[in-house]
Amino acid sequence: VVYELDAVQVTGENPSREYQYVQGSQLLTKEHLPGQGDILTALQGLIAGVRTRGTREDTRLVVRGAEADVIYVVDGNVIRPPLTFNIDVSDVACVEIRKGFSAVMEFKPSAIGPAYAGVVLIFTDSYIGARPRACVSGGP
Repeated sequence: VVYELDAVQVTGENPSREYQYVQGSQLLTKEHLPGQGDILTALQGLIAGVRTRGTREDTRLVVRGAEADVIYVVDGNVIRPPLTFNIDVSDVACVEIRKGFSAVMEFKPSAIGPAYAGVVLIFTDSYIGARPRACVSGGP
């Protein structure tokens, strides 16, 4: 049996996602970062309570001395630790550090599972998605 249906037109809006600044996070723009090297190593000593540990192949960030790792968000893609590839500082527009377990909830895949001590958001120069205004060329 064949039924002929009326045509249906579906339209939708694609609202541009605005970047949401999180109170208490710290933002480093290209001007704050050294000119070369791996981004995780470059963060050493730039933000209070954040240090690096490990070797070149397994560099990890330690937030507030916590044993828990951090989640990395590179150009909007969530990467659970460890970050297994290097990102050169010269390719980075800005980095935002969000400390604490509550900062992770937006990016954590589920409420159960490992606990994380924070989130490192890395925005490269080539990323075209929502990012902090200060990361955009000519931003404040």
